[in-house]
Amino acid sequence: MSSQSNPKRFRINSSRHLSSNFLSILCPRLCIVCERILPTDVNALYKNYLCQYCFQDLDRMDLPGESRKRVFDRAKKHFVGLVPFDDAFVGFQFHKQGKLQRVIHAFKYEGISGVAEAMGEVLAEMFIRERMEDEQPVPYDSVVALPLHRLRQIERGYNQAESIAVGVARRFGLEVNELLYRTRYTETQTGFDAADRKRNMTDVFRIRSSQLAHKRVILVDDVLTTGSTLVSAAETLKKGGVEKVMIMTLALAAE
Repeated sequence: MSSQSNPKRFRINSSRHLSSNFLSILCPRLCIVCERILPTDVNALYKNYLCQYCFQDLDRMDLPGESRKRVFDRAKKHFVGLVPFDDAFVGFQFHKQGKLQRVIHAFKYEGISGVAEAMGEVLAEMFIRERMEDEQPVPYDSVVALPLHRLRQIERGYNQAESIAVGVARRFGLEVNELLYRTRYTETQTGFDAADRKRNMTDVFRIRSSQLAHKRVILVDDVLTTGSTLVSAAETLKKGGVEKVMIMTLALAAE
């Protein structure tokens, strides 16, 4: 039915459009990094939080296979023995005082969870463009967020890794599965040697065995530094019967 034959419907739609434009003038969205006014006509996964200039300035890992190699090299550097995950993918390099640090601060400490979800979708899209041909389904069964201890989650209000995982899962057409839980509060790994890191992370995670139908898992976190927490979580998943684990993080910290 044309808009001329249904003028009432046309007026309602026009009114909503004008109202939306009016609100965007009164309260424009700003880039969380540089505070530029965000355009309303940009079609990008990050469009509600970042301007295209700040997004383009993020230090992307663009070379095919680059992030996988660097994660495995990092794990081998800090741990002895077999690496307990099968694959790895990272979107960006993390630099202190860089623009990505501001993005992560927004969702990690300011509670802007929508940023984390949007960046999770960006991360999944980067994976698809690098690894997948045509429109094949992603070769995993579910997405698992690295869990926080309940006290840390109460302190922050939510788990930022879970918000990233929601974005990843949405883009892949999967579900976020609470396959892991954390048994105790752990100290930061900064300054620990390999033996101390292993000791600090021993028996930190448990697996919910009733959900082991999910055999191929994407394990999501925000930033990989030494990788000790993710290694411990991946070990727990493998010991619990998961066949394949891919580590996926938004960023890899520079060393």
